[in-house]
Amino acid sequence: MKRAAIAALLAAVFLVVTAGAEAKEPPTGFQLCGGNACTTIGMNDGEQLAISLFYGGGSVEVWTPSAAPGPFYSLRWSYEQGQVHTAYYVPDLNMVRFVGDSASATVDPRGAIHWLRLDAQARGILDRIATPFQPTPAPSPSTVLVGGKAVQDPASYLRLWSVGKPTYSWPRGGFLKIKVTSDVASPWRTSPHISASRAAARSCCGTRRSCGSPRSSHRRSARAPRSASGHA
Repeated sequence: MKRAAIAALLAAVFLVVTAGAEAKEPPTGFQLCGGNACTTIGMNDGEQLAISLFYGGGSVEVWTPSAAPGPFYSLRWSYEQGQVHTAYYVPDLNMVRFVGDSASATVDPRGAIHWLRLDAQARGILDRIATPFQPTPAPSPSTVLVGGKAVQDPASYLRLWSVGKPTYSWPRGGFLKIKVTSDVASPWRTSPHISASRAAARSCCGTRRSCGSPRSSHRRSARAPRSASGHA
């Protein structure tokens, strides 16, 4: 019995050591870019960042944040030539967003969307390296389509990201698809879509000009749908 326990303990230690040994940074490292410059993250910082983001470190996956778009940095890496992963670091949220399997050799733009809340080590690395240059400003939508029809005030639709709560209920009448595009790649432009219930669309978007606070439910296509209660 004692020998079995010792063998199990040694096996567990071996697995931990093996996982740590395989937790390597991308071959070409990480590149962090702001609005006016880019820099390469060095080997020591890069390995710690990879462990935090990809290999079960202290950063944890969370629901899609309910917050208005803000300034951000782009984080890029590659495990295979020509297959570049792009994530976005949003300092105001202390989060990184990426799509698909971050440690995969190939990039799948149709993969699942992930938001990670950073641990103190990853946050410290990114903040220190980003200090010399400014983040990319919060994006402004160039076009917004509600149910396939263009609106006249695209910028007003940014508020849709700052309302809502996780839900799995389906509104009567189904959803209207809201497609938001901008000229700058960002954590918000690359979301597949936002959906609003038809009641919400009538109350906040019925004029096709601007979008107020919806009085029914809306959802965002990410880890979970959300519903929103509006305010007068």
